[in-house]
Amino acid sequence: FDDGKITAKTSTYTNPLLSSVLKQYSGPTVNMAMLENYPSSNINGFMLAAFNPEIMGGILKQLEVEGLVNTFLQKTGLNSQDIYKSLKGDIAVVISDLGMSGIEPQMKTDEKSMMKKKPFVKMLLSAPVGDKTSFNKILDKAAEQGMLVKKNNIYKAAGVLATMGLFVMADDKNLIIASDSLTYTQYISKSSKAVLQQEILDRFKGKSTAFYFDIANTLNGFSKDAGDGFHQSITTAKNTFKDVITSSDNFDGKTVKAYFEIRMQNEKQNSLVTLTSLLTAIAVDMQLQAKTKKEREKK
Repeated sequence: FDDGKITAKTSTYTNPLLSSVLKQYSGPTVNMAMLENYPSSNINGFMLAAFNPEIMGGILKQLEVEGLVNTFLQKTGLNSQDIYKSLKGDIAVVISDLGMSGIEPQMKTDEKSMMKKKPFVKMLLSAPVGDKTSFNKILDKAAEQGMLVKKNNIYKAAGVLATMGLFVMADDKNLIIASDSLTYTQYISKSSKAVLQQEILDRFKGKSTAFYFDIANTLNGFSKDAGDGFHQSITTAKNTFKDVITSSDNFDGKTVKAYFEIRMQNEKQNSLVTLTSLLTAIAVDMQLQAKTKKEREKK
């Protein structure tokens, strides 16, 4: 617990077998460019990962189970290489605009509940294609199961995926799953620029995984529409927490190091004191709400 933040550093030591695999299939670093054209100035969080897909085959061989896995997959017309070679090894997931958006009239009996806010979120998952033949084999199987539909070598959502409202677009270059078609179109056309602090982006350079979550911004999106019993607690939390930053490095020959940090709004106060104050404030708020509820019930 430091001033203005809570931090944790970990070092994972691997056994000789896993160490040899990690060393042989050393992974790349995260591709920050995958965030650049996400169409939002209100990004709540993102996750990036970069790995060498061949490491999966290396692990199967070291464990001497590759033949068993291939025998199992043979019934589907696939093999283990199709699975791990289908993607390049770069993955980006972005979530933005979390909050309450739009008003939907509802069939309610009282005036207060006649209008209901609809939860809203934008999301996008992007994963560049690796081996095109393997990728198409897997998606062809998904199309056979009715989860996707194929037209002119382009795969789109169908069945359950379409029912869930997800927008899926896969071709010989990328697999993209988005919350809606507009988010996909703006992202792929590179017509927009994501608004992210350069200081945050710089902290993830050279990392194998990166995770960021803007706590304050997310809570702010919900605070205006929070019920009476939660509004004050959400406001208190928003004024306490800033964001979460997590990252990990590639294998250095001995260990895999990771870093975790929760940043506070008050950068000068010890984070343990800040956290204690938050819990106390929430407890007081809950007591007041309970008291108010009892008084209403008496009436």
